[in-house]
Amino acid sequence: GDNITIGYYGVIKFMAGEQIGAGCYLTVGKHGFFYEAKEGDWIVGRCLDTLVSADSVGAGVFNFATRRRKPARKKKPAQVVDVSSSYK
Repeated sequence: GDNITIGYYGVIKFMAGEQIGAGCYLTVGKHGFFYEAKEGDWIVGRCLDTLVSADSVGAGVFNFATRRRKPARKKKPAQVVDVSSSYK
C-alpha cells in the first residue's frame, strides 16, 4: 500500500530524472520523472528548489491545465567590432 497524491495546479513535489537548477522550466519525461524543458517541450511547471539532484524529490509550482511549449531561443545578431584601430 503506497500512498499517492494527485495534483494539477499549485506547489507540488516532483521526482527529478536529472539534476535541475532553481527556476528551470519542467517537463514530464519517461516513467513520470521531471526534466528541464528543452526547446519544443511542453512546460508544465517551474522548479522552486535551489538544486534537485537526479532521482531526488524537489518542489515546483505546476499548472498542468494550461501547459505551453518552450519557445526557441532567440539568436542575438552578430556584433560588428572595428579592430582596425588596434593594428596601427
